[in-house]
Amino acid sequence: VEVCGLASIAPLLVAREKAVPFFSDDACLRSLGRVECQVSGFSIQAFLRVATHRNLITATEYQDAIIQLLRSNYTFISEDSGVLRRCYEIDKGRISKMASFLVNRVNDAQYNARSCIGLLSEFAIFLWRNKEPDGANTREEWLKEIWLAFSKSANTEPLIFEFIACLAINCATQPAVFFGILNNAMLEIPYINRLRRGLFEVITIT
Repeated sequence: VEVCGLASIAPLLVAREKAVPFFSDDACLRSLGRVECQVSGFSIQAFLRVATHRNLITATEYQDAIIQLLRSNYTFISEDSGVLRRCYEIDKGRISKMASFLVNRVNDAQYNARSCIGLLSEFAIFLWRNKEPDGANTREEWLKEIWLAFSKSANTEPLIFEFIACLAINCATQPAVFFGILNNAMLEIPYINRLRRGLFEVITIT
């Protein structure tokens, strides 16, 4: 109480008294409740996931809620490729500030870069396979945004190789998509072109 203040932990104390789960977006308070009070807790994203699983809200409503939380600076929120595709849909295929933010999480020190690889791979495949709407950025412009995001990361080369390997696995039944994305990168991004020997080794191993 002395460290956190009574006002901060009052909801936790109420949850303990009522023997109900503790709803809070403060990870430290939830940890305190679990360790010191034996009270389980959950965040707003966990609540939204359960609501989606139970069909109380649609997948689109879930994605819209996640985007709204991100716009409200909820930095602890995690996302999947569906959220990125929803940004694409909302902004009619334009590279918006929110979409760029999500893509560039891969080079943000606050986040686990490897957790971004799968969703960016799925989104890249989506871009390549679908015709962009009128007035949208081209798929090549979007892919350039993704490749440049990787190039700004602290661990660029290993992450790019992991991304390529993930692409290869996800495109196992559609090799034309994989080689289209990769060939475009080598033509458009000088940094990727310089890695071509290592990339072919990754492809061979995969």
